[in-house]
Amino acid sequence: MGLVEPIRDIKIIQQLRQSFSHPIFVLIWDIGSKIGLRISDILALPISIVGKDEITIREIKTSKLKKFPICSELKSEIENFYKTYRSKQKPFYNDETALFLGKYGKRLDRKNVYREFKRVANILNLDNIGTHTMRKTFGYHHYKQYHDIVLLQTIFNHSSARITKRYIGITQDEITNSYKNFSLNSNKIKKQKISDTNSLNEIIENKIYENNKILIETLEYMEKQINKKLDKIIKELCC
Repeated sequence: MGLVEPIRDIKIIQQLRQSFSHPIFVLIWDIGSKIGLRISDILALPISIVGKDEITIREIKTSKLKKFPICSELKSEIENFYKTYRSKQKPFYNDETALFLGKYGKRLDRKNVYREFKRVANILNLDNIGTHTMRKTFGYHHYKQYHDIVLLQTIFNHSSARITKRYIGITQDEITNSYKNFSLNSNKIKKQKISDTNSLNEIIENKIYENNKILIETLEYMEKQINKKLDKIIKELCC
């Protein structure tokens, strides 16, 4: 089995959602790709989250307590799913609190979700798709929107930003782009060096400007403090 990848194209995500055989899979996908929950945590969600503005869970994999806010759009989707489908299902005797039920009223199994994902992936001719695609898709588009790998590292509880970048597919993007832009053409290399030099000069100029600004502010502050002390000394001498 190949490495599971995020879905980078928003249009393909829309096609994926439209191809699911039942709204239960659409909601599972939306929770996973909009909040970044693992499939095990999604299937363990209780009915009590219906109408809530946030989800508080104890992650099955890490045993850590985590809180996830729910956007208004996803909140409405959960409520509609419950009213339209879940409320009409008769749960198995020990699965009354489960939000997602499969056949015979038992809690939906991750194997059923995986099979549905693979079915849709075959229809859309997608490779490297699995239930973990949801979490990676969330991470990929979260990074593309905020460009904060440290924040995403914290959300995923990874030990380093490097692991997070590789996990969400950014590292692969960088490798692919490096191959696309790679050239042994001397003119292109010279242009790249000039571009790099210009960028470096810009960084140095900005740094010098910032340091000068800090120095000026510091000197102005020291001057004010000295003037205050001089005024105090003069007042004491006059008295």
